[in-house]
Amino acid sequence: MRKIPGFFEYRFWRFKRFFAKMYIAECGHVSKIHDEVRAFGRLIKTRVPLKDGKIEYCHACLAKMAIQCAWCKSPIFIGDMITLYSPVSKDFKIPGHAKVYSENPLQLVGCQCSDCTESGADYCGVWVPPGKVERFPSALEIAAITGQPVIVIHYH
Repeated sequence: MRKIPGFFEYRFWRFKRFFAKMYIAECGHVSKIHDEVRAFGRLIKTRVPLKDGKIEYCHACLAKMAIQCAWCKSPIFIGDMITLYSPVSKDFKIPGHAKVYSENPLQLVGCQCSDCTESGADYCGVWVPPGKVERFPSALEIAAITGQPVIVIHYH
């Protein structure tokens, strides 16, 4: 279970962030390693990786890379696990906010919330910079290919 920070922990984090070292990201913006990202009404704390003294993207660019779930409109941030579902209805109209992964068969990028996923076995990718899906086989696909049982823990 994720611990919700208390008043003093949050204030300490904000104080530490205020005095943090600034870096010039490869996107051209100035950013810190730890900061907040806000997209579609949700605020998260993020950490960008430091490679050879440089960061690839600033937090403002990471916020622009966030998308909305095709099914519930929840934000999907860089680093979030995703699902790829196909609509069942033949007369389905793709919502304007939806991100299409593939046209044939039609697969839309969905979030990891319990309303949108049936189980953790549905996760089949990660949302990565510059705003694309890094696909991996889902647990169901692995079980179908190998014929072996797969244990899935739905942690979210």
